[in-house]
Amino acid sequence: MISPELDNSTTPAILIVEDNVPAREALEAVLEALGYQVVVASDGHAAQALFAAQPSAYDLVLSDLVMPGMTGLELFRALKAIAPTVKMLILSGYAPHQGAQELFEEGIAGWLQKPFTMQSLAAAVQEALGAQPH
Repeated sequence: MISPELDNSTTPAILIVEDNVPAREALEAVLEALGYQVVVASDGHAAQALFAAQPSAYDLVLSDLVMPGMTGLELFRALKAIAPTVKMLILSGYAPHQGAQELFEEGIAGWLQKPFTMQSLAAAVQEALGAQPH
């Protein structure tokens, strides 16, 4: 796996984890347009490998909740084992459910329900980047 090129600027770097290609490409385009450095992964295993190679390089992880192989929740727990202060924003077509409360207690930075607007994505990312890890 080729390690992504992230510059060492103060521009926040975001790792997008989304198995749906059009959704992943749209997220990448929007976040780059908003001025963020963006790295993409098509599933949780690829994201875990990217993150493990450079855990301090990412300011935020945006992950779909339901993906084959590894869910967003499983990914959060795996990344948290690597870097306990990881910030993750969950993207889901579902409203937060009872199990989501456990994730908030574990420290996820937020939950954004699909479909969402560019403005709501921008606000959620900005809020998550400002959120202090638990």
